[in-house]
Amino acid sequence: IRLLAVAGGMIALALVVGWLVLGFLFERHSERQLHAELERHGLSLISALSLDAAGKPVLAGQPFDPRFGRPASGLYWRISTTQDDLRSRSLWDGQLPQVETLPARGWGVYQGDGPYEPRVLSIAREVQLTPDGPPVRVEVAADRADLIAARSAFGRETSVFLLVLWGVMALAVWVQVKLGLAPLDRVRRELDRMRAEPTARL
Repeated sequence: IRLLAVAGGMIALALVVGWLVLGFLFERHSERQLHAELERHGLSLISALSLDAAGKPVLAGQPFDPRFGRPASGLYWRISTTQDDLRSRSLWDGQLPQVETLPARGWGVYQGDGPYEPRVLSIAREVQLTPDGPPVRVEVAADRADLIAARSAFGRETSVFLLVLWGVMALAVWVQVKLGLAPLDRVRRELDRMRAEPTARL
């Protein structure tokens, strides 16, 4: 019983740690996927971006995603200069998280309060369309609610699988302990017989 209890507890502890690690890795993977999607939208915006004579940003086309045209949809973009800014219809009158510093090259990744959601994941960078033109800030953001919901669903499904796995491993440990202690069980029976029969000691 002691062997089974200790083995069952250690297996359960290992599976719980594995469950936590799997959840963390799933969330990291989902965030990388979301980041890649936002970056694709950002590059699409940059490719269609230009400045008019007054230095205001002008878009020749927008990323093809119906969520950008639906107010408070959870997917937003904003392009801003010192002269003016453009924003997706989905952003409406909301505000993206304030970003004070941007990386010198590439996209910066940020998290903050969303315009209509508790938290959003956003990317931002500055581009210079002409050598002597003003810097243009491009930002794209998405609601993290879908990511959190996906992690919760993954955690529930994984916990069921790990619970079944714990049962299978506990059964395997029981068989191993049963077979491993069989010789000692024979010794116990012999000792009981020696105590019961004085002549058996001879």
